[in-house]
Amino acid sequence: MKHPRPPVAPSRGLGIEHFNRGVGTALSLLLLIGGLAAALVAGGVLEPGTAVPAGWLRERLTDLRDASGSVRTDIAFGAAACAALGAILLVSELRPLSEPRYIQSADGSEREFAVRKDVVERMVAHAGRQVPGVLAMESIGVSRELHAVDIACCAVLHPDVPARALAPFLEAHIRNSVYTMTGLPVGRVHLRARHGERRLLAVPSGGSGPQS
Repeated sequence: MKHPRPPVAPSRGLGIEHFNRGVGTALSLLLLIGGLAAALVAGGVLEPGTAVPAGWLRERLTDLRDASGSVRTDIAFGAAACAALGAILLVSELRPLSEPRYIQSADGSEREFAVRKDVVERMVAHAGRQVPGVLAMESIGVSRELHAVDIACCAVLHPDVPARALAPFLEAHIRNSVYTMTGLPVGRVHLRARHGERRLLAVPSGGSGPQS
């Protein structure tokens, strides 16, 4: 019997998320640059005309430069804190761009969809535990390679289960389960195994290649 697919995030949801991150990145840059410019002007390091050629902001920076020493010192510390906050926010906004949370079908059709990576990882864990002799699945990771999903995982086996004999069946079960539940084709399954606390060598299986 074919299992129903889990809830997936449509591609337009990814577009909205990227748009929100773009807005957050722009605001972080504005906070960083503005705070840094104000701190430098208040500290007498930068002239208002150098930071801003003309306009309302230049007038405010000129007022800042002409303020009393104690006021400029307080503003300089506050502006430096704003610049530091902008830098922290900028790092937090850019980091998710290099660590995507979704695996996307990207088949070029109108049926294109995306599945959260943590959902696929939980499916791998569930599929592995369904195989007799497998106690648990750990160190699970999924990544996108061209038009397929690559899976890396480690199976914790019962002490009496031969790892090499179980490997082909376990890999096939993981591959079929992920495809059935998500519709995402599975490329390579990098499978390792261990008995209890004793670490074993990587399990060679069809098309997976050894991983240590």
